[in-house]
Amino acid sequence: MSRGKFMASNQETPTLNDIRRWVCNVWNSSHGINIYVMNDSLFLFELPSRKEAEHVIKGEWRWKKSKLVLDWWSPTVGCWLEEEIRSWV
Repeated sequence: MSRGKFMASNQETPTLNDIRRWVCNVWNSSHGINIYVMNDSLFLFELPSRKEAEHVIKGEWRWKKSKLVLDWWSPTVGCWLEEEIRSWV
Protein backbone atom coordinates (compact mmCIF):
# COMPACT_ATOMS: atom_id res chain seq x y z
CA MET A 1 0.00 0.00 0.00
CA SER A 2 1.09 3.51 -0.57
CA ARG A 3 -0.11 6.76 0.84
CA GLY A 4 -0.25 9.91 -1.23
CA LYS A 5 -0.67 13.58 -0.47
CA PHE A 6 -1.50 16.23 -3.03
CA MET A 7 0.73 19.23 -2.55
CA ALA A 8 -1.88 21.77 -3.57
CA SER A 9 -0.71 24.67 -5.65
CA ASN A 10 -4.29 25.88 -5.56
CA GLN A 11 -6.84 25.70 -2.76
CA GLU A 12 -8.91 22.94 -4.39
CA THR A 13 -8.81 19.64 -2.51
CA PRO A 14 -9.67 16.59 -4.62
CA THR A 15 -12.59 14.38 -3.61
CA LEU A 16 -12.47 10.60 -3.55
CA ASN A 17 -14.47 10.50 -6.81
CA ASP A 18 -12.04 12.97 -8.42
CA ILE A 19 -9.12 10.71 -7.51
CA ARG A 20 -10.85 7.53 -8.69
CA ARG A 21 -11.57 9.09 -12.11
CA TRP A 22 -8.02 10.47 -12.29
CA VAL A 23 -6.50 7.04 -11.48
CA CYS A 24 -8.58 5.40 -14.24
CA ASN A 25 -7.33 7.92 -16.80
CA VAL A 26 -3.71 8.38 -15.75
CA TRP A 27 -2.69 4.95 -14.47
CA ASN A 28 -4.68 3.20 -17.24
CA SER A 29 -6.05 0.71 -14.75
CA SER A 30 -8.60 0.87 -12.02
CA HIS A 31 -9.08 -2.88 -11.66
CA GLY A 32 -7.82 -4.01 -8.30
CA ILE A 33 -6.90 -0.51 -7.11
CA ASN A 34 -8.67 0.57 -3.94
CA ILE A 35 -8.50 4.19 -2.82
CA TYR A 36 -9.38 5.45 0.65
CA VAL A 37 -9.51 8.95 2.13
CA MET A 38 -7.25 9.24 5.17
CA ASN A 39 -7.57 12.97 5.98
CA ASP A 40 -7.41 16.37 4.29
CA SER A 41 -5.81 15.67 0.89
CA LEU A 42 -4.17 12.42 2.01
CA PHE A 43 -5.26 9.22 0.27
CA LEU A 44 -4.39 5.54 0.66
CA PHE A 45 -3.82 3.62 -2.58
CA GLU A 46 -4.07 -0.17 -2.33
CA LEU A 47 -2.62 -1.67 -5.50
CA PRO A 48 -2.99 -5.30 -6.62
CA SER A 49 0.73 -6.11 -6.59
CA ARG A 50 4.00 -4.86 -5.18
CA LYS A 51 5.38 -4.51 -8.72
CA GLU A 52 2.55 -2.17 -9.70
CA ALA A 53 2.95 -0.21 -6.44
CA GLU A 54 6.69 0.25 -7.09
CA HIS A 55 5.93 1.50 -10.61
CA VAL A 56 3.39 4.02 -9.30
CA ILE A 57 5.65 5.26 -6.48
CA LYS A 58 8.56 5.85 -8.89
CA GLY A 59 6.43 7.97 -11.21
CA GLU A 60 5.78 11.69 -11.00
CA TRP A 61 2.05 12.35 -10.92
CA ARG A 62 -0.03 15.53 -10.94
CA TRP A 63 -3.72 16.28 -10.48
CA LYS A 64 -4.67 19.76 -11.73
CA LYS A 65 -1.09 21.02 -11.27
CA SER A 66 -0.92 19.60 -7.73
CA LYS A 67 1.94 17.15 -7.33
CA LEU A 68 1.13 13.77 -5.78
CA VAL A 69 3.78 12.77 -3.26
CA LEU A 70 3.70 9.01 -2.60
CA ASP A 71 5.40 6.89 0.03
CA TRP A 72 4.97 3.39 1.42
CA TRP A 73 2.31 2.93 4.06
CA SER A 74 1.69 0.36 6.79
CA PRO A 75 -0.81 0.37 9.67
CA THR A 76 1.94 1.44 12.08
CA VAL A 77 2.59 4.61 10.07
CA GLY A 78 -0.87 6.04 10.70
CA CYS A 79 -2.81 8.57 8.67
CA TRP A 80 -1.02 11.84 9.49
CA LEU A 81 2.23 12.93 7.90
CA GLU A 82 5.16 13.14 10.31
CA GLU A 83 5.74 16.85 9.79
CA GLU A 84 2.12 17.70 10.63
CA ILE A 85 1.64 18.75 14.22
CA ARG A 86 -1.89 18.62 15.58
CA SER A 87 -2.98 20.78 18.48
CA TRP A 88 -5.98 20.13 20.69
CA VAL A 89 -8.32 23.00 21.49
